[in-house]
Amino acid sequence: MQDVTLEKTLPHSDDAERAVLGAILLDNAALSLVSSTLKPGDFYAPYNRILFQQVLQLGRQHRAIDLVTLDAELSHGGWLEAAGGTAYIASLTEAVPRLSNVEHYARIVQAHSAQRAIIRFGHDLMQRAYEKESIESLLGYTTQTACELAQGAFAQENAITRFEAARRLLKGLDEIEAVRIYTGLQPLDRLTHGYLPGELVVYVAETGVGKSLFADQTARYACTQDHHSLFASGEMSAERVEARPLATQ
Repeated sequence: MQDVTLEKTLPHSDDAERAVLGAILLDNAALSLVSSTLKPGDFYAPYNRILFQQVLQLGRQHRAIDLVTLDAELSHGGWLEAAGGTAYIASLTEAVPRLSNVEHYARIVQAHSAQRAIIRFGHDLMQRAYEKESIESLLGYTTQTACELAQGAFAQENAITRFEAARRLLKGLDEIEAVRIYTGLQPLDRLTHGYLPGELVVYVAETGVGKSLFADQTARYACTQDHHSLFASGEMSAERVEARPLATQ
């Protein structure tokens, strides 16, 4: 087997990692802004990873997060030196350009973490390819891992607090209500008042009762209401999809 090693330093930003930790030490409320999107493994530096893990633990215990408490907890657990030591922890409060930008710093840390995950995936894929693994197994591993990476990145990118979710909902409520997507089937439209943008709607019924035809009719009707539609089928060819509505005309 050929050994393929990573020679370059993996993407990271020590400044951003320090800024996130420093912001939390200066204002514990900053933890609530980043705890839903960041996890200890997102930090590249081992000492920053340890510090963030301890910060999360203190937050879960509803305890103060400051230099004294953090130093004491790390000392008690035997992790103080591994976390950079007292002097390093104290220096974190000087590493925050702007406290209000903590979410921006967290996104930088998160982006570098995603880049490292992709690089490790590519490296692992290369190693497995050199081992002459079957194409089927290799493609299966590639597809599954790529989907997991994409889902993880999407989830973190879109994770927000409940307060932020409520704020966004109230802010855009009027705009959302103004855009309704109807099916053209009046009894159903009267019951649902139309679909809202971004909703996932699932039609469930026995085979052969017209689910695909109804979905296609809904898509076509939406186009007549100045909406754009994409009809995708995992079962039928494009010709068969088009044959059904033509047969009804």
